[in-house]
Amino acid sequence: MRVRKFMTWIVVAQIAALAAIPGRSLAQVSLPSGPPYTTVSATGNSGSVAVGDMNGDGNNDVIIGRYENQNVQVVPGDGQGGFGIPAEFPAFPSSLAARPRGIVIGDINVDGNLDVVTFDYATTGAFSVLFGDGAGNLGNPTVYNVYDTRNPGDTRYVVWSAAIGDVNGDGKPDLIVGGANNFFTSKGDVWVLLNGGSGNFAPPTIVWTRFMGHGDVPAQFVTVGDLDGDGNGDIVVTSGFGQFGSGNVVTVLYGNGTGTFPSTVGMPFPLTPNGRANQAQGVVIADMDGIGLRDLVVSASDIGGTRTGGVTLFRSTGARTFDGGTTYPTLFFRNGMGAVGDLNGDSNPDVVVTGATTGDSFAYFLNNGSGGLGAPVYVPGLRAYGLALGDLTSSGPGTLDVVVGTTGAGTQMLQNGPAGQPNQPPDVSGAAPSVASLWPPNNKMVDISILGVTDPDGDDVTIQITGITNNETGSADASGVGTATAQVRAARNGKGSGRTYTISFTAFDGQGGESQGTVNVVVPHDQGKNTSANSASLSSENKVVMDLSPTEYVLANAYPNPFNPSTTISYELPEPTRVQLSVFDMLGREVAVLVDGEKSAGRHAVRFNAEGLTSGIYVYRIHAGTFTQTRKFTLMK
Repeated sequence: MRVRKFMTWIVVAQIAALAAIPGRSLAQVSLPSGPPYTTVSATGNSGSVAVGDMNGDGNNDVIIGRYENQNVQVVPGDGQGGFGIPAEFPAFPSSLAARPRGIVIGDINVDGNLDVVTFDYATTGAFSVLFGDGAGNLGNPTVYNVYDTRNPGDTRYVVWSAAIGDVNGDGKPDLIVGGANNFFTSKGDVWVLLNGGSGNFAPPTIVWTRFMGHGDVPAQFVTVGDLDGDGNGDIVVTSGFGQFGSGNVVTVLYGNGTGTFPSTVGMPFPLTPNGRANQAQGVVIADMDGIGLRDLVVSASDIGGTRTGGVTLFRSTGARTFDGGTTYPTLFFRNGMGAVGDLNGDSNPDVVVTGATTGDSFAYFLNNGSGGLGAPVYVPGLRAYGLALGDLTSSGPGTLDVVVGTTGAGTQMLQNGPAGQPNQPPDVSGAAPSVASLWPPNNKMVDISILGVTDPDGDDVTIQITGITNNETGSADASGVGTATAQVRAARNGKGSGRTYTISFTAFDGQGGESQGTVNVVVPHDQGKNTSANSASLSSENKVVMDLSPTEYVLANAYPNPFNPSTTISYELPEPTRVQLSVFDMLGREVAVLVDGEKSAGRHAVRFNAEGLTSGIYVYRIHAGTFTQTRKFTLMK
């Protein structure tokens, strides 16, 4: 299993990296075409936003960087598109002249709760970490600084962006910071701060430096992920502001799993028809064409005044190489914020980008199914800067809602489709044992599974046996408590009606709903019984030979579910095939790769350990040949 801890929270300042989750098929995007929108927080300017479950209730909340008052705001979501009273926490000490222009969220100290990293473009090189308590509160800021480690007295740095990911393979999320020296000057750096284990970071180490012309920004945005599939965290950094192509470059720093990056690949930004190069800004890692290679999606601004900003897609061609890039233009002058996620339920990642200096809030591009993008669709009414995607209305995968931070209009949510109904627990009224009568008795242990349990919402149901008793013996003469299948003995003592087993169980729907039920299994006495009318498979003289080879592709429910911290995922293959089995959070971010390679026909199982993840609902997805299936499970810490 390859756990992508560096992929757990790739929420770079002003750009949220989200992969697609297969969901139900929708005819089209259901975003509103214009205002009014849903107000998340009406106060102030919010240049940066993020979405995540801060209070552990299973619903996504909105985290806002409030530029005008130096605070980070946490707004609780109810899962139905409604929001509670915002809580505010200092982003920096009052003595530090810094404001939260960018935010990143992730579990920094690996305690199961989301934390916040925030930074300003001020020339102090400062950023801060605010630790979450799992109840929606943030602690006092802990301040760190980046500086020129070759000249420690030079602290005149602007922190442009940050990302969270494990780059040295110790399972702890490290910090990657991109910045430039003394605002618009010629030198930029990327730093790595290794996590000591409790959210305390080692001094910064410069892993990349770029010198450019005056007025350029050598280290504009950074993100982290495994681009070449070797299990090590790689860094992507964009450089911009050069008007004639010399300065606009996307650079990949390939990691070796020790926190160093010995190999780099640079890709010049393609020129526009007027011979200029757009300013490369935010960058997202996503498999845009579904072939298993990770591509780069870069949002860019027009710096030539021709309103030809847009999105540039660099497709991976394998072996640490990319194509020359394809640009999809917008009418925006400024495209600084972007996100990727499935907006219309076709399992393909779509692209959203903001237009902060125009009358349009943002534009989205639908994926054409092969990784290319269609024409942009513009959504008007807000001057949007911050951008995040997430399910805030329980409308399910493939209907991600859009959250935008604005100048002057607070933070707004654009709901994608109708809000889902409150979750209903499984229905156990039709529960029945797989074998109701153990006749004739042969003193053998027999597997009993629970059938007939349904879920009103269509969720996958997992059964857990909680107790087994019988009316004859002092001991249960059975086993299986804590598993999905009971084992009871086909035997009875004494006289009367025979032995009766009562099996108690709990049914889980993976969405926080559960129901309890019981079923009975009897071992009757032989008076008046017709042995030919009962289950011949229980008789030692009438054995049934079964072919146990799988005849179809199957992805089974994880067991146990809910789980803490590990669970087992089983799957069946009718023929040898290449298998990819991955885990995603509900924002579509890939958090673990469990299987990636050729597998033989038969039944397989893999253990998933979520030790470093926060509580919540996750999705696991299998690709095996042309077979694809997705299921949900719940981590409860």
